[in-house]
Amino acid sequence: MAESELLRAGGGEYTAPRVHTPPLVLSWFLATASTIHPMIKLTWALIAEHADAWTGSDAAQGAAVLEAGVGAVVDASGMKPETVQHWRTDFLGPVVESLRTEGTAALARGESWGKAAGPFLACASPVN
Repeated sequence: MAESELLRAGGGEYTAPRVHTPPLVLSWFLATASTIHPMIKLTWALIAEHADAWTGSDAAQGAAVLEAGVGAVVDASGMKPETVQHWRTDFLGPVVESLRTEGTAALARGESWGKAAGPFLACASPVN
């Protein structure tokens, strides 16, 4: 009987049927829901040299892409080896480390992150 027919017949309150979710499906959903990562857009720029971006779901992977990509540009820049080392130590290293720590925490909270060191800057934001 439909709800209106049940009420007209004096059958009392209508109770919606219960939906049964099998325990296996429910446990799978609960296990995977905590591992779903929102997408992240990571953008970086070397002033007057190079700019690039990466989109993915793992900040640690983004940090690795950032370090490899910018490192390759710096290595190919033609700077003296000691200048390249200085650049990696004083500019690239602190930004990548900040992304791995403060950036990862901010992104997990749904916030944006940004860091600059010398002529290098990077920012990351959750993507909807």
